Amino acid sequence: MKICIPIKPQHEGGGFYFIGLFREYLTRTNTAWTEDIQDAFDTLFVNSWQVPYETISAVKQQHTAVRVIHRVDGSARDYGRYDNSDSRQARVNMLADATIFQSNYGRDSTRKKFPVIKHDGPVIYNPVDIEMFNPQGETVAFTGSIKVCNAAWSTNIKKGTWQIPSLARRHADVTFVLCGRYDEKV
Repeated sequence: MKICIPIKPQHEGGGFYFIGLFREYLTRTNTAWTEDIQDAFDTLFVNSWQVPYETISAVKQQHTAVRVIHRVDGSARDYGRYDNSDSRQARVNMLADATIFQSNYGRDSTRKKFPVIKHDGPVIYNPVDIEMFNPQGETVAFTGSIKVCNAAWSTNIKKGTWQIPSLARRHADVTFVLCGRYDEKV
């Protein structure tokens, strides 16, 4: 079996992190994979709205035995995006032979709250890099008794990070630790 993952990993959060670690796992387990859509393969792995419907449709027409796995992160609309990403992933999902979701939230947001995804499927959570995030890793001592840690890559307004400065001002006795990408005002 050979898997095609025509998505280049980027340093932009969950879905891309999943793709990067999935590729590493396939390599480590000697499972054949490619990112070249022109190669011969048995399974096409696509994520949310990142691989165009036309590309997937062409692959399925040329190679009827290829199976498509569609990984869904969530509704673009629920992330605060109002472009055509949800319609794009809805169309892609119609070509999918199997659908997986990154979280129960992602499943509910695309199947109930904003009915975007037709097919149901299992949840496979975003992985955690246990080499980087572990109890034996580097630590920082903070003073005070109450600490709030917030980790976010997305600066989407619906993630709520815009509220952190006002919360910090109202609660000067709380130490806020921010990990990730934030608006400069935070």
